Amino acid sequence: MFPYILLVGVGGFFELLLTYFLKVDATYLFSIYTLLELPAIYYFFYKALYPKLGKGFSVIFISLYVLIWIVDICKFSGIAVSQPFATVYIILSVILLSIMWFRKVFIEFKIPILWKSTMFYFVSAILLYYSGTFFLFLMAEVIIEAKDLFILDFWFINITLSLLLKTILTIAIWQGRMK
Repeated sequence: MFPYILLVGVGGFFELLLTYFLKVDATYLFSIYTLLELPAIYYFFYKALYPKLGKGFSVIFISLYVLIWIVDICKFSGIAVSQPFATVYIILSVILLSIMWFRKVFIEFKIPILWKSTMFYFVSAILLYYSGTFFLFLMAEVIIEAKDLFILDFWFINITLSLLLKTILTIAIWQGRMK
């Protein structure tokens, strides 16, 4: 979980520093964050689902993601706040990998009480966040360009789910320290 938690922490710190204190456009930060997001999540699932996710699959999986991220940059004329193809790839990957993890947990039954498992909180947090923001990020360009939509209502959903993600990740860290 460490790479993803580190990414969320560092990303949140720089977002606050750049956008709030320095009043700088954080578009490049969001783009780099999007690039690093899936590898950080995938690292957890690779360790949790190994050997099911082999090295060959991992190389193809991450390479395809980087290719999609580059296509997003080329298609939208440079770094953009929204990278819809990469975001959809991340979300669908999180849903698929989460299903694989839950299937493994229920088949092997090595975790008898799920709410005492750090991994359960981590998987639940990212699954809840990414599935909750699926349509929001899929429709980001339309929402931004629409004049008659109140954009703050849509971003309130993202902020709420982001807060929920960080709260559950904090519980996961706390749960891990209790052991």
